[in-house]
Amino acid sequence: MFAAPLGLLTYITWVGLGMGDLTAYFTLQREGWAHYFDFGSYTLDVLGNTAVGRHDYLFAFSVPDLLGVQLVLALPFLIALMLRKKPPLVLVAYTLASVITVLGTQQMFGNTGRYLLPVFPLLLAPAAALSRLKWPSLAVFFGTAAIASGWYAHYVIFELGIP
Repeated sequence: MFAAPLGLLTYITWVGLGMGDLTAYFTLQREGWAHYFDFGSYTLDVLGNTAVGRHDYLFAFSVPDLLGVQLVLALPFLIALMLRKKPPLVLVAYTLASVITVLGTQQMFGNTGRYLLPVFPLLLAPAAALSRLKWPSLAVFFGTAAIASGWYAHYVIFELGIP
């Protein structure tokens, strides 16, 4: 438990010593990438703007942002389904802390799904439901997911040009 954050702390210190300022990592995140914890202000701005069809906020990309909004709207349901499975408290804490961190941070909103990928406990209940499906249904589900995933990968790389 104590060793886990040592890699991050070492990296932050290394960047700070290399730049001559121990807060250099956080300065880079804020000023270079516009990526910092803002207590959800940016998330609320994106949700409000997307709801009325406007895209005049920082890092506005209509398709990825719409997908991000759909994911954010699904989060309460996924959290409720996860809690119904009664997972260990450590998984609940990890999930809620991760969701709060992602939604409370100013970032490219279209990356919300990518930042939530490590929050696997949200998918425990849907995975249990999928386990009850027969092979033909699973083939349709995963085939559709693969096609949608491939389309989105193409869109991000070739349409948006964002690596």
